[in-house]
Amino acid sequence: MSATLRSETTTRSPVLELVRSMASRSPGAAAVVSDGESLAYGELVASVEALAERMRGLGIGPGDRVALCLPNGAAWVRSYLALCETGAAAVLINARYPVPEVARILTAAGAAGLVGDSRGRIGDAASLDALYVHGAALEVVMDWATVVDGVPATAGVATGRHNGERAPLTSRSSLPAGVPLPQARGDEDGGVATVFASSGSTGAPKLIGHSQAAIADHSRAVAAAFGYDREGAVVLGQLPLCGVWGFNTVMAAFAGGATAVLMPEFDASQAVTLIERHHVTYANGPDAFVRRLFRELETRGLAESSMRTIGFSTFTNDSRELVDWGDRLGISLTQVYGSSEQLALMLRRREGGDPADRSEPGGPTTNPDTRLRVRDPESGQLLAVGETGELETYGPNVMLGYLNGDGLDRSTFTEDGWVRTGDLGYLEDPTTFRFVTKDKDVLRLSGFLVDPAEIEGALERQPEVIEAKVVGVATSDGPRCVAFIRQPDGSELDEEGLLSRLSGDLATYKVPFRVIAIEEFPRIDGANGIRIQRLALRQQAEEAIR
Repeated sequence: MSATLRSETTTRSPVLELVRSMASRSPGAAAVVSDGESLAYGELVASVEALAERMRGLGIGPGDRVALCLPNGAAWVRSYLALCETGAAAVLINARYPVPEVARILTAAGAAGLVGDSRGRIGDAASLDALYVHGAALEVVMDWATVVDGVPATAGVATGRHNGERAPLTSRSSLPAGVPLPQARGDEDGGVATVFASSGSTGAPKLIGHSQAAIADHSRAVAAAFGYDREGAVVLGQLPLCGVWGFNTVMAAFAGGATAVLMPEFDASQAVTLIERHHVTYANGPDAFVRRLFRELETRGLAESSMRTIGFSTFTNDSRELVDWGDRLGISLTQVYGSSEQLALMLRRREGGDPADRSEPGGPTTNPDTRLRVRDPESGQLLAVGETGELETYGPNVMLGYLNGDGLDRSTFTEDGWVRTGDLGYLEDPTTFRFVTKDKDVLRLSGFLVDPAEIEGALERQPEVIEAKVVGVATSDGPRCVAFIRQPDGSELDEEGLLSRLSGDLATYKVPFRVIAIEEFPRIDGANGIRIQRLALRQQAEEAIR
């Protein structure tokens, strides 16, 4: 990256073409509603092109990696689309992360540019100085604090702010010879264009790279499968856009020509107000989002709302209760599945189908070009329909690989180019997967693979248990499981009596070694919603049995 103007790409951005397509048909249709303001598709394209030209003038172009660290809003959308238009790779970072975490991602990604907002934490002088102290080597900074003529007023080359010379960076990475690359139609070079950051097991961030053509292809498929291309479709964007779930929801909305109503962060009361005001019809989110939204709807006495369908994923055992709750409110809940490596909304249970089916995790593929297969993790043999093993996927939705310097780490891929997901389940038919559990969560007890949900469900059937989570621990007698439970207020734990009742409901090796009462499960608010931290529970369990 340099301060001189780079040559423009010879082809137009496949991602921005999603928006241009709608702008050419209905330029006055609302594309983004954010902070009480509405931006039409025609206005969005014009502002993105102006911003992309400003970025090129700062030297941003193909091969560069630029961090995007903004809350949900029109500025995020315009910045991301403009980076796509320049051909640079957008490194998506949660604006709520502390400065050291942002610096780790910047350094790991080799990002030489940053788009932020000095009204928040990232972008002001103090945070920039802190980023440099933590090892970031930024050359270009764009600040959305002040906007003139639709582009950030403060944008320039940050020279002399870091030590040493940065080697030229490229997002165009070669693959090992003979390894096929899943490509979307029209994706000729497979260059990394969007980078999602997630926590790695080693403490270093995992950086997952996807191409523009793949994102555009997946967005069109999701829009068609989820109904975002229907007349009057309005999509709520309450999940962080830096994570695949929020990102894929909003990009699919653009692909379908829908209106995206964005929230910087989720608040149930504000969400219901926005739903009523803008006649929101679709949303996606985890079980915690669904519960909070439904409670607010009932609190306001809204027996009916404009909301039509919500794609959800649950980390508890009450999916059927949530589906039935939605049906009573006139909202069709349907389970969805995906990941940063495969993009979100890759699978989806059918809207309006049988409640029992909509409650099952997984579903048919949303993109007809996505392929599924299941392999036995022990023998390595591919399995038939109905047999449980590890899911492997292939298609335009699959990542290019993990960024590793200027290369791509494809160690999670099979020799024939399929990605190993680490998720266990079985095929219901060749295009439908039933998710059971993550490989890292599965319990190995007495030589058997055990889904923790089975034991959690048995616990939650007991009257003194509201919610249960089970983790595996090593004991002197071999692997066992420890259960954590939440109880009604005022209840006391009778551990011996509870375990005695469980022994009549479960095989002996599935009965927990200990049951521990806990007020709240440790949770983390990540880019894709709130999740329970099983690692923290496992650490507590290990301390409890010492």
